[in-house]
Amino acid sequence: MKIFRLIGIMTLLVFSFYLTDFVTELAINTNPIMQSIKINSNNYFVESVNATIDKNTIIPGIKGKKINEMESFLNMKDFGAFNSNYIIYDDIKPEISIESNKDKIIISGNKNIRQVSLLLFNNDNLIEYLKSNKIKYSKLINSNDILDVNENINIENDKKLFDNIDTLLKKKDLNKKICILNYSNIESCKEKEYYLVKPTYIVKNNNIINIINNIESGNILLIENNLSIENLKLLISRINNKDIEINYLSDLIKE
Repeated sequence: MKIFRLIGIMTLLVFSFYLTDFVTELAINTNPIMQSIKINSNNYFVESVNATIDKNTIIPGIKGKKINEMESFLNMKDFGAFNSNYIIYDDIKPEISIESNKDKIIISGNKNIRQVSLLLFNNDNLIEYLKSNKIKYSKLINSNDILDVNENINIENDKKLFDNIDTLLKKKDLNKKICILNYSNIESCKEKEYYLVKPTYIVKNNNIINIINNIESGNILLIENNLSIENLKLLISRINNKDIEINYLSDLIKE
């Protein structure tokens, strides 16, 4: 008899939990805020863009987004009405992504995000100019360089030294897991499954005119160490005139 009574109580509890969940879900789904979220869901849906692969090279895709209905509802509940500023999104990863193609060489950022990146060696004059004008750059460092307050990319060619710098970057939570083709130690890069990047242009004093005439969104610009300040200014002016943002390399290739 006690067993049947216990079974009955457990059944009642399970049914009670189910009924409570059902009533709660029904109340949420019939709430005007949730109904507005569902109605507007398609308007805020952004489809992901696949990465582009050509032989051994790749150009990153772009993640999509969709409304997280429940999180958005809870975020808007205290506000008391539907408000697009309170929408919470879930990411939609591209089906073809750089994350599953680490063996490919990244040759550009996605052209649709209208950004470029500047890669610089340890040149105090060029770096000071960029810092003073609040222009983002990624510094290419080897074992002789001091870590930068901006973004650091390990280009040490010697495997042991590369791994030492890598360990230091990890300790300081600065490791972007990016290698530069023909500069970084490729053996270590492949072992660690880091992103392998090939610059679009190596910017020199004798090719600056050609580059500023051809620069476009997605370009990765490696600045030669002896580039003049005047030519750097000319390059940046051209980028600004084309309404392209200068961003860190890690952000340029990020999906």
